[in-house]
Amino acid sequence: MECGGQGCEVCVGSACSCSSSSRRATSSSWWHTKVCCKCKEAPAQVAANQTEVLCASCLNTSLFSKFKTAINMHDLIRPSHKVLLAFSGGPSSRVALEYLLEIREKAQRDAMHSSEGSARVFGFGVAFVNESAAIPLAAFNPKVLCQELRGIVMGGHKRPDEFLNIPIDSVYSDSELDVAGAHGAVRQERLQNLLNSVTDPTGKEDLLEHLRMQALQQAARKHGYTRLVLGLSTSRIAVKVISETSKGCGFSFPAGIQYYDARWLVPVVLPLRDCVAKELVLLCHFRNLKWVFIPTLSTSTLPQRTINSLSASFVSTLQEDNPSRERTIMRTAAKLQPFSFNRATSIEGFTSKRKGTTISASNGVQDMEDTMETGRRNSNYEACSSSFHFLGEMLP
Repeated sequence: MECGGQGCEVCVGSACSCSSSSRRATSSSWWHTKVCCKCKEAPAQVAANQTEVLCASCLNTSLFSKFKTAINMHDLIRPSHKVLLAFSGGPSSRVALEYLLEIREKAQRDAMHSSEGSARVFGFGVAFVNESAAIPLAAFNPKVLCQELRGIVMGGHKRPDEFLNIPIDSVYSDSELDVAGAHGAVRQERLQNLLNSVTDPTGKEDLLEHLRMQALQQAARKHGYTRLVLGLSTSRIAVKVISETSKGCGFSFPAGIQYYDARWLVPVVLPLRDCVAKELVLLCHFRNLKWVFIPTLSTSTLPQRTINSLSASFVSTLQEDNPSRERTIMRTAAKLQPFSFNRATSIEGFTSKRKGTTISASNGVQDMEDTMETGRRNSNYEACSSSFHFLGEMLP
């Protein structure tokens, strides 16, 4: 079992799907007798993209191509940007870290050989949200975990500009508490009071996710970052689609599964949206990329206790019968029409159809939001309802 039986971001909670799927991909006898369908030379080691049998090198090429295509086609990262990666220690964010470092290293080489000599390279930092104040676990030492993560991020010859360790209770640091001279103990007390006031397990998980994003956004603004990269994969998004639909968030969830989301002050981008978690785990194995399992509230929750864990268990069960289910759910959700803030060019400035003038970002977004049609909203709701009507039968 890849996660040691404790759950990981591949399993998305306590329901473990990484062991069975990975074992199917690596332990079967077919790869001993077949060659890679890409290079036609090396022996096949994994079944990727549902039907392709690939070697480790071609698997890396395939995933890196998806990653870079998402960045280039959707204009997620530019040389003038300063990028912050939300690092959880798991395989998805580990692969995102490796790929961003490779892209940045190539950009630095190109800048050195540029004829102008002034080519810019995007800034890059990594942030880890320490949730020990919200989830005290005696078996794990937060300081040791943080040092281990810092070693993974900053230990190689390729490294980002900085590594940020963000306490989850830092969401209170900009409040009146700092003015009054309060310290971490008061912030932790306020955080615990907030979490204890939520009795519903699903609500507590969602609240913690919101606090995590607030902490990342706050740190990104403080250090001048202009992009926040999340390592959400197809597998995580498939579970999110099921859980958000079950919670009655069918209209709003298309905004959170796009490559670009500018609802936050620091736009959020998802370059791993087209990559399956199983393939990311295998890539970490083949390339010896070290990753760390860090327990969270979701991984310590019983499978049948929250909507999120139940949705993860449901998707895991579907995967056992048909490994393409995650991609099917993702493609179905992607058919829902995105919002105006899901296009990078429409946020950072776009050209008006009248006289070809350029409209500022703030005015442009406001104008587009003011002219959004009610018919499109209704079509999103109807499409969501028809695509996932089976949830009423499968999920209690």
